[in-house]
Amino acid sequence: MLESEEKTSETVEENAEERTVTALPTFTTYEKKYANSCAKNDQKALKIFKEYESVDLVRRLRGEMMAVSKGKVVETAADRIIGKNRKLKFGSYEKWGRMMLAQLQLK
Repeated sequence: MLESEEKTSETVEENAEERTVTALPTFTTYEKKYANSCAKNDQKALKIFKEYESVDLVRRLRGEMMAVSKGKVVETAADRIIGKNRKLKFGSYEKWGRMMLAQLQLK
């Protein structure tokens, strides 16, 4: 492999690790349909969400919560989409994301 090709492949790998999420469309749906009607009680809302939504939608929400729990969501986007109250309540969006993942794992 040429030296320029090595540098290019290294840059692509670094950029892939630095990518961040700026939208959470499945969470937005969850928020509008379930969390708001459950007075922002995420545990209750997730239980209802899992009961009524498709397996695919639950899987997509789980993927978005993985990104949140790993800190891959841009802070300003998290403030706007998830809400600062959840960050204040749990200490960080990452901790909140881990709680959501744990709730999604429950039957």
